[in-house]
Amino acid sequence: MNKISILTASDFPDGRAPENFVREMVKGIATITGKDKIQVIRFWGNRNGCNNNTGIECVNYLFRKPFTNELAKFFESFLQMINVPLFLIKIKFIKKSNVLILYGIDRAYIIIPMMFFCKIFRIKCFRIITEIYRAEDYAYYWWRKPLVYFYNLQLRYFDRYMDGIIVLSKYLQNLCVNNGVKEKNILLIPHFIDFRKKTKLHKINILDNSVFNIVYSGTITSENGVKDLVDAFILSKTKYSLSAALTIMGKKNSNLFTESDEKELRKYNIIFTGSLEREDIFTVMHNSDLLVNPRRKSILADSGFPTKIGEYFSTKIPVLSTSVGDLPTYFNHKKELFFSPPDNPEAMSDMIYYIYLHKEERLLVGERGYLWGKENLDSLKNAQKLFQFINQYT
Repeated sequence: MNKISILTASDFPDGRAPENFVREMVKGIATITGKDKIQVIRFWGNRNGCNNNTGIECVNYLFRKPFTNELAKFFESFLQMINVPLFLIKIKFIKKSNVLILYGIDRAYIIIPMMFFCKIFRIKCFRIITEIYRAEDYAYYWWRKPLVYFYNLQLRYFDRYMDGIIVLSKYLQNLCVNNGVKEKNILLIPHFIDFRKKTKLHKINILDNSVFNIVYSGTITSENGVKDLVDAFILSKTKYSLSAALTIMGKKNSNLFTESDEKELRKYNIIFTGSLEREDIFTVMHNSDLLVNPRRKSILADSGFPTKIGEYFSTKIPVLSTSVGDLPTYFNHKKELFFSPPDNPEAMSDMIYYIYLHKEERLLVGERGYLWGKENLDSLKNAQKLFQFINQYT
């Protein structure tokens, strides 16, 4: 096999969940093939000024950073389309790639030209679908409404002509089959999580070791259930007089919690840390007593597999999650993790108190979660599955 090229809509190598997914997938493939056999292309450029210290080649598709002016984005999209044949000529004849994997590239006006020229240049083209996005998340102005059409056009009519589709959930797998994709052309991989890295824990003065420490790590949004978690935590303190602290790590969203809200919540021992370095995040998680995934019920939750579940499992700390998406099909309540119904802070509060009371049980659940994650989410194992899936077409 020649070089594998991955065209990603995310940044690389650092950032949030999309960047984490691509980084761990790429690292896993590089371990199998060698770093010289894989290349990452950032479709939108280096948006966050990431420093690529992976040793894996990473370049920008067209521009160093995406256009910020909404009107200029039309011009940017046009240039991205007409650059497709030049891009594929370069990766085929200069970079010697015969496999192209698309991540986060989901609109027909760019994928159809990619598929067409891949056929001409004999490049096998695969697409990764991580979740289904709501129209309001990307078509937030009236003149962006056509994006909904192109998104659905690709999903419903043109994915069936890809060489292969990689999905993260059974929901997505069934959706692809219903849209005409052959089952043999679909690979289900829940995630790519690094279970082999030895995290160097260091001293960090965020957690209060004298209390029961509950931690959330991720984007602070309503959809992710952070407000539900805060309400559940306050209820558990008032209802059960629970001696606990809640630490919320992640990019702050002033629309959900203002500075005055955060100040008011400190009296309940709720701390917002903001964005932290990756090593600091894992240090906090490793030193916690309970990690929580409070995601609300939605199409996003149903169609994807949460990155934080895999990262939580890698710490051996017990996990409490709402029962959304594929999670109830993978896990048993009180075995690999603890479940709580979504959109229900009171039920979550009761489960938090139950976990607090049953220390031996929660430690056992944390151990089982770790073993399940190591077997099913490990980046190297799943990269091997992906590599074998690709190999059957090349």
